[in-house]
Amino acid sequence: MKAVCGALSIQSLGKTAQQQLGRTSVSQDMRTFAEAFVGLQEARHRADYDPVAEFSLLDSIDLIKTAGTAMAAFDRTGNEEKADVLALMLANVRG
Repeated sequence: MKAVCGALSIQSLGKTAQQQLGRTSVSQDMRTFAEAFVGLQEARHRADYDPVAEFSLLDSIDLIKTAGTAMAAFDRTGNEEKADVLALMLANVRG
């Protein structure tokens, strides 16, 4: 999911993502979601695996706000675009 979100977080999709999604770009709301997903996953990995990682109360509040913003952006995204992106995420699962 992180790789797909990384590919979606740019203004104009790369050739592979364009071919997979059948479009040259995704909406600003999907880009907002994708960017937040990558950042939130990195924070989660730091929290889970870095024994010296520290998060202040303000850091935690910012991460919660980012998650809320990401989910609101995802909710505003059209159903067809959501379905395409979710299908791409499922198709790119490592097996």
